[in-house]
Amino acid sequence: MGLTSKLTESQLKAIKASVVLGRRLQAEYGKELVEDIRKGRTYPQIIRRRKLNEAFSYGVGVIKQGLARAYYGHEGSLGIEAYEGLLPEDEMREITFQKKKRNGKRAYKKKAGMYGALTQEERNGIGTAALLSLTKEQRRESVKLGLESRGCVPWEEDELEDIRKWLRDPKYKDIANRNVVLARMLNARHYDGREVRDRIAVYMVIKNKGLNKQINA
Repeated sequence: MGLTSKLTESQLKAIKASVVLGRRLQAEYGKELVEDIRKGRTYPQIIRRRKLNEAFSYGVGVIKQGLARAYYGHEGSLGIEAYEGLLPEDEMREITFQKKKRNGKRAYKKKAGMYGALTQEERNGIGTAALLSLTKEQRRESVKLGLESRGCVPWEEDELEDIRKWLRDPKYKDIANRNVVLARMLNARHYDGREVRDRIAVYMVIKNKGLNKQINA
């Protein structure tokens, strides 16, 4: 059973859209995107810097995945022709490693993001034996889907900024099931409706990052 068989129709549609978008990003922003990633800019920073959310009529989640496809390329699945990434694989691997190393240290110190949500066993290896039998592209997709299914996606600054903005809004301050509502709004805005964030994840990030204190300060 392939990985795509586990996806909903809307999820599959979003993935295909990101693959097509990746090719367009290469053609229209190739030089700028290479400069951005080599300077250590994150996907949200690149989206804002290049105003990609204005240039393309997709949600932030699809644009982020489109950037990933632009950098890494596409291996020809989903009925879409393969294309090379903007940078050599070894360079992207090093850039990604350094980025995850920085993000991981911050998340571990604050007990937030992926490390705060995983058990020690999961941190040491997520289904290692099973993953070894998959191709490189399948491993990336499998790990990503597995983490997302548990809400273990590191928080991006644009998500935190949205939470701060909503916490300032009186209509969300004292409503029942506030964190459920915020989680749904985050999923709609950043993940095209996929259930990446839930009420517990929202509660923990507000608590761990002191977002309520920042609002009331």
